[in-house]
Amino acid sequence: APYETAWAWAAKLAAANALSGTEVSALLGLSAATNYSLLPKRVPRAAQTLGKSLGFPPHQIENAFIDGALKSLRPLVCKQLRWCPACVREGHHLILHQLRPFACCPLHDLRLRAHCLRCGEPRAYALGNATTFGPINCPSCHVPQLPVSPGGYPKTSGMSVRTLALVARWLAFLQRRVAQSV
Repeated sequence: APYETAWAWAAKLAAANALSGTEVSALLGLSAATNYSLLPKRVPRAAQTLGKSLGFPPHQIENAFIDGALKSLRPLVCKQLRWCPACVREGHHLILHQLRPFACCPLHDLRLRAHCLRCGEPRAYALGNATTFGPINCPSCHVPQLPVSPGGYPKTSGMSVRTLALVARWLAFLQRRVAQSV
């Protein structure tokens, strides 16, 4: 979906294709050993190529990696994976969730979570280097972090035009604020 993070894209790719975090990292041209591998200085060429072959517009790939038009928001990115429980139930992880100005999801007004509900471990904003369990699972207790079907496929619902417009407005607002503070 538009405005989803590289983590959501990678987690869904892993779940839908039974890939590990290490395998998805390789497909995207990222280092699985890097703690914040989903925040490279620029979108890796492999991620651009894969996204293009999957039919994603170039700006959507850039947005997922907080590059291109959203690059000015990089100083606001939290290095720890954060998510909204309601958005996750819908199968989404949005760029807004990773931005430090938000303690709550602006769509659901729910506190963003940063720790696994089962084991309490925090998650780095990375795919991890697990070879058995993909990035969709907690690396400590292996509980899925996004909803999956009994067959292991990611469950996701569409986003309304109204929701997409709200996310776009928030991102534009934050971009203006960052530009004003510079």
